[in-house]
Amino acid sequence: MNPIIHNNTEILTKSIGANTRISEFCVVLEKVVIGTDCNVCSHCSIANDVIVGDRVTIDCGARLSEGLRIENDVYIGSNVTFTDHKAGQLGQSPETVVKVSASIGANATIFPGFTIGAGAIVGAGSVVTQDAPAGAIVMGNPANIIN
Repeated sequence: MNPIIHNNTEILTKSIGANTRISEFCVVLEKVVIGTDCNVCSHCSIANDVIVGDRVTIDCGARLSEGLRIENDVYIGSNVTFTDHKAGQLGQSPETVVKVSASIGANATIFPGFTIGAGAIVGAGSVVTQDAPAGAIVMGNPANIIN
């Protein structure tokens, strides 16, 4: 089955997998790859050079910046922001990776160049300024391991 894309959205990429749904008022730039069976909810922004795996949910208002790699079965909560650059540093964005089955809670901010490990959970509202190990639960500003 072809992707299902709402009429009121701007999709510039041709690389969207089967059964993926993209809701209204999203912007998906040209050099984006989105896998199969994904759900991109309304008001999301996906910059160039982003790769999204299969069965990923990106909730309303999320902002995915350049250099982001999201593996399979990941959940990105509402209004999560992946930043482009570390404070005061310009240039090419470092690669940020979200590993398989990780979950990022609403309103979290993820600084560039870090890895959210497989199965890790980032608590709502957290600010990630370092890697989150596989299976860890991180919360706070800055996010620290709580479990």
